Amino acid sequence: MTATIERPTRGPGLSARARRRAELTAADRVIRAVLLVAAMVPTAVLVFLAYQMVRQALPAIRFSGGHFFTSRQFNLGNQYGTPEVKNGEAALPKAQFGILAMLFGTLASSVIALVIALPVSVGGAILLV
Repeated sequence: MTATIERPTRGPGLSARARRRAELTAADRVIRAVLLVAAMVPTAVLVFLAYQMVRQALPAIRFSGGHFFTSRQFNLGNQYGTPEVKNGEAALPKAQFGILAMLFGTLASSVIALVIALPVSVGGAILLV
């Protein structure tokens, strides 16, 4: 004779969430875990990419100081000169690292893409309905 242990699915001591969790089968739990991993992987990849970009840009940000985000000049410098040290970071002579123009270009192209894509997508959705 084997004894089976049944989990209570009703009762005053269980919340609705606990009752739903008790009703899940093993296959449901496996699927839930797989979907959780599938949802977390893209987020982890994006966080990793953001970390890598900041880590790689940190020497240029330190070298340029506040001008990194406010200057439009981006010049790698004279490749045949002796590197100069500024704010604890070494770079080629006459190097300037400013990304304002690149930031503006990125934001402008994103706005243009949204201006084009939004009406097209809404029109397509209306056409399908």
